Amino acid sequence: MGWTDAHTALTSMATLGDGDLLIAISHSGTTRDIVDVMQAFQAKGTQTVIITNNPRSSAAGKADMKLLTTAGESPFRSGATASRIAQLTLVDCLCIALAQRDMARTKTALDQSLAAVGGRYLDTDPLPTG
Repeated sequence: MGWTDAHTALTSMATLGDGDLLIAISHSGTTRDIVDVMQAFQAKGTQTVIITNNPRSSAAGKADMKLLTTAGESPFRSGATASRIAQLTLVDCLCIALAQRDMARTKTALDQSLAAVGGRYLDTDPLPTG
């Protein structure tokens, strides 16, 4: 599941199970919402990971594991854009690594996902090759 606000994240704690993991993403790692959510999940026994650009932040200090990005300000692009790209790349790498752990299960899940939305495409070939 993915949440964009603290209230939804906190409400979702009711469905936590053994082995669940919270992955929080914050460029600064200093927002109250991120730290509060992490602490609440930890109080329920959930392991926490922070993806952040700030290894000395409050969130980094609270997390069970830190995954660090290094997206600095640039005169040619916004720091927010650079940090989002860095965070997205890291999340993509995590997803690929997880998928590779059980390729048969991954392929089945991808096939089921495509079948679920396959009828929604207007063209007969949903993925053009050329």
